[in-house]
Amino acid sequence: MTKPGADRSNAIRQGQAVGDWSAVTLTVLADHILETHHVFMKKELPRLDALLGKVQKAHGARHGDMLQNVRRAFDSLRLEFDPHLAKEEQTLFPAIKRIDAFMSAKGPRPVVHLGSLAQTIRQMEHEHEDFGHRLGELRRLTGGYCPPADACPSLAALYDGLKAMEVDLHEHIHLENNILFPGSLKQEASIAGLP
Repeated sequence: MTKPGADRSNAIRQGQAVGDWSAVTLTVLADHILETHHVFMKKELPRLDALLGKVQKAHGARHGDMLQNVRRAFDSLRLEFDPHLAKEEQTLFPAIKRIDAFMSAKGPRPVVHLGSLAQTIRQMEHEHEDFGHRLGELRRLTGGYCPPADACPSLAALYDGLKAMEVDLHEHIHLENNILFPGSLKQEASIAGLP
């Protein structure tokens, strides 16, 4: 007898093992994004915010201008990111999962207005593009996340954390823009075309 959730866990492991997230259902992919990338950012953003404050106090005299610019770029990213996650979690992903459940004969037919999902996805993709610009600015300001020679362990940890955030966010955006969103739009169009 298979345990509840075993199919989902196996699908997640399979997707991770082969690196082909297009091989799993859109629901499994959405859950992976929520449980991996959203959780990561919700933990890292506050941690990096506190670490940046600590580093600004310790290195303000020597690296104040650079750190102030990093602060502005980081705050701008964080300010936009929290509502972005909320829109995905409360509106977009539930809609995607309802459509996917219907397409897999696991749920009722959702009410679909052709184009409504596309409009939300376009907004998310636009925000993803903005995040990419902000990440590029953070990379530029930190010299590719290479700490200065006089960096303390906290400054080195900040740079490592910013780099890890960039890597995670690029993977997060790739999974949404290139797999989840196109698959969802295809499913939405299929449902809208059904009698």
